[in-house]
Amino acid sequence: MTECYTLAPMRTHLLFAFVLLGCGKSNPVTPEKTTLVEWDTSKSTRADFRAATIGARTSKDVKVTVKSGDAPFVVDVHVETAPVDYSEGSHNVHQIAPVAIRATVKSNPSWELSGSCSDGPNYQMPSVGSDGGLVTPQGMIESCTIKYHRVSGLVFKSEWSLLTTLEIRGDGKVELFPAEDGTIE
Repeated sequence: MTECYTLAPMRTHLLFAFVLLGCGKSNPVTPEKTTLVEWDTSKSTRADFRAATIGARTSKDVKVTVKSGDAPFVVDVHVETAPVDYSEGSHNVHQIAPVAIRATVKSNPSWELSGSCSDGPNYQMPSVGSDGGLVTPQGMIESCTIKYHRVSGLVFKSEWSLLTTLEIRGDGKVELFPAEDGTIE
């Protein structure tokens, strides 16, 4: 009598083992409407700027799409700018600066997102005036970083941790750095 062995139960166990290998760590996905950044003058690292007199505010809303391979995400950014007057050392300063910034997730298929703003706002790089002295241009800059993290793969895991920076200028202009990271509408 010849005995027959079938591999069907073994295939089932192997498939189950591969599924278990692929069911490791995965990242949480940051949901829509989550606020990533909420910054205003009270959170400035410049003590003199925190005490500034703030003039009439101008608001601007933009949509930032970060192109991250096969899973781009979109963030709505609300910016308020205003003329500001304050004393820095022995000098009176009049500038135009971002005074409020909020970045909120609009759509996000697969990233764990977080954000923060840096020290500032800061002055733009000065140019050389006609008298040879440095001239600081109007329009301060506040930089905010959006970090994005993702784990993917079934059997072999890939993990990405990336960031992009939003440069918010006193005139309300929002720029992405590096610029090739996405688009601003």
